[in-house]
Amino acid sequence: MRSPVVEKKTWTVGTLTYTKMGLIATFCWLLWGDFCFTLMERLRPAIMPLFLQGRAGGIETSTKVVYAMMVVIPGITGLLIGPAVSFKSDRHRGRKGRRIPYITWTTPFLVIGLIGMGFAPIIRDFFVGTWYKAQTVTITATGDAPAKGTHNSAITPTVVSADSTYERVALNEMSAPLTYHTTVVAITESDDSTDVDETAPYWGLFGPSSDKYTLALRSEPTAEVTITVAPDAQIDLGQGPGKATSLTFTAKNWDSPQTVKVRAIDDDKPEGPHVSTIKHTATSADSTYNGIAIDDLVVKVTDNDSPGVTIHETRDKTEVNENGATSDKYTVVLDIKPTADVMMAVTPDAQVDLGAGPGKAISLTFTAENWDSYQGVTVTAVDDATPEGPHTSTITHAMTSADPNYNGMAIDDIVVKVTDDDLPDVIITETKATKTSPESTDVRETGPSLDTYSVVLGAEPTADVTIVVASDTQVELNEGPGEVVELTFTPKKWDKPQTVKVRAIDDDMSEGPHTSTITHTATSDDSTYNGIAIDDVVVNVEDNDLAGVTIVEVGGEDDADEANAKQPKPVPASHTYTVVLDSEPAEKVAVTLTPDSKTDLGAGPGAPVTLNFTPPRGWFLGLDPIAITLLLIGFFVAMFHCMDEFVNSVYWYLFADVVPEQLLGRFLALFRLIGTAAGFVFSWWLFPHAETHMPHIFFGISMVYLFGFTVMCWRVKEGEYPPPDDLGEKPSVLKQVKIYLTECFSHPIYVFMFLFTALFYSANVVNMVAIIFFREGIGLTMEQIGKIGGVVLLVTMVFQYPSGWLVDKFHAVRVTFVTLILMIPLDLFAFFYLRDVTTYIILAGVKLVIFGLNAAAGMPLHVLIFPRDKFGQFASCNGMMRSTSLMVTGLLGAIFMDYFTNDGADKFAFRWLYIWMAVCQTLAAVALFTVYGIWKKRGGAAGYVPPGSLREKEMLAAAAAAAGEATDSAANGNDAAE
Repeated sequence: MRSPVVEKKTWTVGTLTYTKMGLIATFCWLLWGDFCFTLMERLRPAIMPLFLQGRAGGIETSTKVVYAMMVVIPGITGLLIGPAVSFKSDRHRGRKGRRIPYITWTTPFLVIGLIGMGFAPIIRDFFVGTWYKAQTVTITATGDAPAKGTHNSAITPTVVSADSTYERVALNEMSAPLTYHTTVVAITESDDSTDVDETAPYWGLFGPSSDKYTLALRSEPTAEVTITVAPDAQIDLGQGPGKATSLTFTAKNWDSPQTVKVRAIDDDKPEGPHVSTIKHTATSADSTYNGIAIDDLVVKVTDNDSPGVTIHETRDKTEVNENGATSDKYTVVLDIKPTADVMMAVTPDAQVDLGAGPGKAISLTFTAENWDSYQGVTVTAVDDATPEGPHTSTITHAMTSADPNYNGMAIDDIVVKVTDDDLPDVIITETKATKTSPESTDVRETGPSLDTYSVVLGAEPTADVTIVVASDTQVELNEGPGEVVELTFTPKKWDKPQTVKVRAIDDDMSEGPHTSTITHTATSDDSTYNGIAIDDVVVNVEDNDLAGVTIVEVGGEDDADEANAKQPKPVPASHTYTVVLDSEPAEKVAVTLTPDSKTDLGAGPGAPVTLNFTPPRGWFLGLDPIAITLLLIGFFVAMFHCMDEFVNSVYWYLFADVVPEQLLGRFLALFRLIGTAAGFVFSWWLFPHAETHMPHIFFGISMVYLFGFTVMCWRVKEGEYPPPDDLGEKPSVLKQVKIYLTECFSHPIYVFMFLFTALFYSANVVNMVAIIFFREGIGLTMEQIGKIGGVVLLVTMVFQYPSGWLVDKFHAVRVTFVTLILMIPLDLFAFFYLRDVTTYIILAGVKLVIFGLNAAAGMPLHVLIFPRDKFGQFASCNGMMRSTSLMVTGLLGAIFMDYFTNDGADKFAFRWLYIWMAVCQTLAAVALFTVYGIWKKRGGAAGYVPPGSLREKEMLAAAAAAAGEATDSAANGNDAAE
């Protein structure tokens, strides 16, 4: 008797039929491709912003330049390439399939672009040179130095260069006293100091500010060591003002730093900036540690109860007019009660009168009874005969009192705006370096620096007045080198000063301090102003082309402690110096530092160390080296994104073609699991070295991607597809565009899906500068960011596969909406609370779980909403909306961030990116909720059919056929009855 034949379970996708092993093999190759793809995609957003805007990158561009590199170029390629490739790939019928051929031929060019981006530091150093970059040398005593005390090291610097100006530079010998200590408890302060403020941050929501430091033992104890940490009454360590806390170290945790959190006490005493002392006492059965002397910690406290004076101007400004000699008023009051009478002398200049006569002082007296009563000062213009135009007058304030808190206190001046009523004139006002210094315009070639002056008319004209401002070749004005500036004053805005910006031109000539002349020429139909004589502005220019080498000690003395008190030799102290050239050399400059025999510079005791500085190259096409560097990097970025758009336009759509629909959620969960694993590899092992080994990381990942994707394209097979029936023979481009747009925007559910995508990516567009906030705003190191990110990714991998099950069970629309709603409070949390490594870990962990679930639902959401037969077309339109949104909102986001961060100078203010994200995510949630409503009305999870899809057409055709058959049956029945 024959055994019954057991049929193997198979899965079908179009013309593809998989056995279990065949499906596993296909999944494996697709997942391997994703591992390589994720590594590649991680590089650009994680590393390029650091290179372009981080302080260590050497470029330090604005957020707008980062936006152009990270958003505009990808956005343009997404608009130009994505829709065309996706539309064509839906209809392509090649021997290797309809998607894979597009991936295969673009991969080598993508790799070239990626390698080019990775070589950005090399490109920068080639064109810009390294002469301006300070190089570091650490001076360390050798092991045979004395065990305690100090000895002076002697280092002789010499300069060698083919540049004759540097060859003649003589440098003085360096001397560094190296100190040794023997302590067994290490105290480490954050940022090398502990600073707290009685004033609460974040609008007073969280109490006075805090700081922290750590303690750890230097050697393993033989018994528990308890260190009592005792503050004075100025601060709180968590137990209450002035109350001690204790830390316990054992043989297991002796070398693990324990944290002491220090918070200021907000008292009512006016103390000014003062210090608080924290003492440490050790007790232990280990005699080495029992009673050991431990350094005190000095905390710097910023007071918020200082005495002061509040001056309130009417309408927040003081303005007077010589015509009729009008008056204005401001008030003065003390901030806290004085212990003795306070006399304030209020002294104007000759432009105004306070009631005692032009330029004469008046006196205000505050007592213990009237200190909180406002006293007024009336300011009247002095109507002189000098044509000055709109000008200012300064009123100063001086305090005398037996109360030392108020005696001699510095008080802000009042600057009065005075409107002139005299003859026509053109008034030029230059800036002042200090209140007492004369007006001048001063610029430096270093930087180059910027100064400004203002121009305004002295009286109202009867017609427009145009003043042409022209400079010589030493400086440039608002419009750039060699360009003139035109200032136009109208009869309505004649008294509004207009600013002229003056910037030095950084040439290569050694000129020493010199001057530049700026001329002014007036033209107008008002004869009193036409051709009127206007003073020149003589600009003082400080040259930067004097050859020299600057050697500066960093941070002063850095005493290194003995690693173990019982060691025969202590770890020697070290000093760190930076060495940099003073001006741009014409040739390479080598600075050699030669130490004495008891000093080590890193090459061994007494061995010299040579620091090389290279000059810039590439002064052509009228571009400076940084501009050339950015252009070349931009070329590689554009090349990469052109090719990457081909891959992104077909790779994701390949899943809809080769993965069975009933397994799609779980496959994509595995897909994200592997992607997360790749992210862990990048964050844990590669990212901490991103700045020091950027070319190596880019090149290595490029080679992995080239090999990995080539193998995947070779092993994954696509099915056969019927020829497209909507184009006809030789369709015109216009016809193809019309079909594309008509089909994509044929139903509201697609329109709101596109809107959701645009808003969702608008929320995340500012995320490109988040790395700047993490590292330079809250002080995380590259290693901390990488390790924390790696651990969080590793933990969230546990949730990756279950997330696929959740998507399959509850549907991608619901899962996406819920995760989007959860992101909003997280962003608000980050804005208010993200300040240190602890809150960063919390935020990163929670956010990655939610983002992981959101990502797991992302691809199924598109596959289940868009028509599968034209998935590439609809997905590319979705991508086109994403690219358009990124370009538009990216620019707005860059302006937003530059505004709040003072053009990137305030790194902590980058936290405002989370407010931007919260607002955009809220709007995205509204759009997705609309999609959800339409999806429910059209049948939901059980009955939704994409509008306009082949499946809907087949259903409509079947329904029509059934209706026809019913009609025929009814007609036949009627005939039979007759």
